[in-house]
Amino acid sequence: MKYAVLAGRQLFSLIFIISSARHFSSQAIALAGAHGVPLPDLLVPVSGIIALLGGLSVLLGFQTRVGACLL
Repeated sequence: MKYAVLAGRQLFSLIFIISSARHFSSQAIALAGAHGVPLPDLLVPVSGIIALLGGLSVLLGFQTRVGACLL
């Protein structure tokens, strides 16, 4: 059972870690700006950093409650 929980935590955090890489592309920033996001040059990369830190926190099991709140 404990291996299933570990695998689930890894797969769950992998979603956010992989998707955080897309936040740093100019296409994502332009798309957010086209949809009316204020300050997309700043807020889109910051959201990518938040997703990366939350995903890594859950993956590594360090401060998981804080990481879950970030996500």
